[in-house]
Amino acid sequence: MSDGQPKSSKRVRRNRPFLSIRARLIVLALLAIAPLLLARLHELDSARVARMKAVNTEVIDLARRGVESQREIIYSVRALLQIVSRIYARIPLEPSGCNQYIADLAANIPWIRDLSVAATDGHIKCSTEPLAIGLDVSDRPHFRDALKSREFGLSDYLINRVNHLPSLVATFPVIKDGGVLKGVALAVINLQGIGDLAAAAAQHSGASVFLLDSGGTVIAGSADQQSFVGKQFAGYPLTRQMLADDDGTMSIAGFDGVRRLYAYVRVPWTGARLAVGLDENAIRNGIDRETTISCLQLAAF
Repeated sequence: MSDGQPKSSKRVRRNRPFLSIRARLIVLALLAIAPLLLARLHELDSARVARMKAVNTEVIDLARRGVESQREIIYSVRALLQIVSRIYARIPLEPSGCNQYIADLAANIPWIRDLSVAATDGHIKCSTEPLAIGLDVSDRPHFRDALKSREFGLSDYLINRVNHLPSLVATFPVIKDGGVLKGVALAVINLQGIGDLAAAAAQHSGASVFLLDSGGTVIAGSADQQSFVGKQFAGYPLTRQMLADDDGTMSIAGFDGVRRLYAYVRVPWTGARLAVGLDENAIRNGIDRETTISCLQLAAF
């Protein structure tokens, strides 16, 4: 029974193509550019990985530059103590003459707070700080280490007994001709100077910088780390990993709880480590933003 429509009309509808010519051209165009789109997506992913590697390299470079600034300080302090020890070992100086001599030596060195010479019994014989004369430092580990090792050394973080300020003390043995110990030359290092130089090494990158001694105490740091100076963090995972190796990198939470990409390097002649950290979220957000913009441009295309 007929449904009232002409047979020719049914035949035309049945033979109509599934896709119009326009649609088929669009599909062909998409098939043609699909490999290019996939290649571009792969390039974006590779660029993201490369950017993360570049940041990792940057933070390592910042840490090494920071250590170089510490190395320069230590070299100059070591050279100064060598001069003091040689003069004191060869020329018998009266206390007043000794005081004036070492005061002149330390006058133009901003990172030297005090300069002293102690006898082998630990009593300070002359010093740029008058209140330090006669003080007994024989119980200090850095003094005993200098007598034992007969080499240049640097203390851990300590509180100075004269002015009660946080300090580091560099030591160098005073050895007379024939190898006889006469005493120890000591230099109290200005920690503010160390902190300023360390922070300057990474200032342009907005990095967090701090110096950690071998006992896990923060010695100095950039402005955002100042509240931690003088505090011990020996039990923190960050501290344990830093003190386990001379240098390295890691992604871990800092003492303030902020997760950062850290690079750290041991400071020469010491057990201290200098660490530079970049906020991991800020790094990833910046990279993700660049990737998102590229993806949106690709989608628009």
